[in-house]
Amino acid sequence: NSEKNQRLNLLLERKIKKISDMKHRIHEQKIAMTEYKKSINSLKRECSELSNQSRALIALFKRRKLYNPYVNLLFYLKYSIKGNPYFNIDYYKKKYCKSGIKQFFPFLHFVFRGVYMGYSPSEEISVFAYIKKHPEFLLQNEFFLSYYNTHH
Repeated sequence: NSEKNQRLNLLLERKIKKISDMKHRIHEQKIAMTEYKKSINSLKRECSELSNQSRALIALFKRRKLYNPYVNLLFYLKYSIKGNPYFNIDYYKKKYCKSGIKQFFPFLHFVFRGVYMGYSPSEEISVFAYIKKHPEFLLQNEFFLSYYNTHH
């Protein structure tokens, strides 16, 4: 009878240990889930902020009459053949051109649309950061990368 009690006690201890381990894992998963939710919320805020910055930048470009298709076209024609040292096609395609026509013509997309949305032409250049540091750019009637090229 005592041997049976010992086996039951041992079995009970194992079950208690298993339950304790499960509680510990659940607690760790709750912590991980909380961190995950925090990072998701942080990303949502960041996306919202970028979206607001993008809208503000487009509005600013339009107010200052910087959205000049002729300036853009001249810039595009000048650099589409020889390339632009500040534009990284692979980076731009991977970051912004998931599908559609812009996937085939990323430089064209950047020149006519992307720059006004605050899309970065490469990992090294941030349109938002540059304009924040050099607000005088907004007074020029020059395309962003042309200005960057001559004033960098």
